[in-house]
Amino acid sequence: MEHPFNFHIPTTPSFHSRQNPQTAPFATPSAAAAKLVSTPGHHVSVPTGCQPLEDLRAQCAAFLPKFDAWMSARRREIEERRVEHSKACDSLTDTETELRKQIETYKNKQSELQLVCEKERQEASNLESEVINLKSQKDEQDTYRADIEGRIRAVTADIARQREDLRRAREARQLRQTEDRPELELYQDKLAMEIVGIHTDLLEFKFTHVNDQRWDEIYSFSLDVSRKEYEVVSCSPQITDLNKLVKWLNDSRDFYAFLKAMRKAFSDYAKTLPRM
Repeated sequence: MEHPFNFHIPTTPSFHSRQNPQTAPFATPSAAAAKLVSTPGHHVSVPTGCQPLEDLRAQCAAFLPKFDAWMSARRREIEERRVEHSKACDSLTDTETELRKQIETYKNKQSELQLVCEKERQEASNLESEVINLKSQKDEQDTYRADIEGRIRAVTADIARQREDLRRAREARQLRQTEDRPELELYQDKLAMEIVGIHTDLLEFKFTHVNDQRWDEIYSFSLDVSRKEYEVVSCSPQITDLNKLVKWLNDSRDFYAFLKAMRKAFSDYAKTLPRM
């Protein structure tokens, strides 16, 4: 703001610098100026060539209202600035309070997020451990399944071989039966003998015309042919040399001679029976 003075007093310093520390300050600068001008006995040195004192007083009297107006304007401006500054401070205080609340809220949210992240990390770690465990179990199961499948293939191949062996054995047996049937029929006719299959690998041999007093009486024995060594599992009637005859059969493998020997043993037994 432009200073309202339109003249210059070169020898008059500011009234603030001339104020006596022990004297109460003037209420306003204009009052101090009026006191300075109107005080009786106060001598002011006026340099040569200056305006007369009356003119100076008139100029001061004209200056004082302008000075008071300027001071009032300055006070209003300062007051307005103070009010604006106070409002700005209040606004900053409110903003600071709001920011502090937001900061506290964000801190709480940060703590919550940290807890959530920690929980998620723990869950992820647990899931990773579970995945590793499941993968290990899967690998073990795959290994076990591969082993079982290998065993199944081996057993299947073994069963196939056994079936093939059985098929070949059955075909060979059927072939032997076909080839031996005429000879077998000859044995049956010549030895008065009947062969009955009780079950697989167990044959029963029945002889008739052994006892000359009872031609229809049956003398029989059952022979197990499932193993390499023949075995007589039953014999009716029981003959004394049965074990020797079976041993001779296993050594000689002469089955026809064994059958004749068994018929002869039955015939010898029948001769020991009382005559009717």
